Amino acid sequence: MKAKCTVCAQPFEQTRADQRFCSRACKQKSYREKKAEPVDRGAVKKMMFRMSEYRGFMEEYGWDRESFPFVLFCFYRRLVPAGLVGNDLYEAVNDIVPNLDSRNMKEKPFIDFKAKFLSNDFEILA
Repeated sequence: MKAKCTVCAQPFEQTRADQRFCSRACKQKSYREKKAEPVDRGAVKKMMFRMSEYRGFMEEYGWDRESFPFVLFCFYRRLVPAGLVGNDLYEAVNDIVPNLDSRNMKEKPFIDFKAKFLSNDFEILA
């Protein structure tokens, strides 16, 4: 069956009904072009954090906002499995929170996360 190559538009004889390219070179060119396309950031789901979870955690464990800011809560919250709520969530976050001191917020993983957090890469819900 005759077909037109989707890359170079040259006619070719298909050996399979789903064949779209006339040669391996055109198939490779298509792959490279597709791979080079920019990612649609709107299609990537943003990570969400809830202020209500933060407030509940703060009440449960008696932290104050100065020693445990919202961004730090979100930094640890992202490590907790989705679906945990209430006390189960608070316990899971508290279990992964190391002994807080000023060094934790000066380490690269937190600095990178905070930069993304401040650039609105995440969705904050009430």
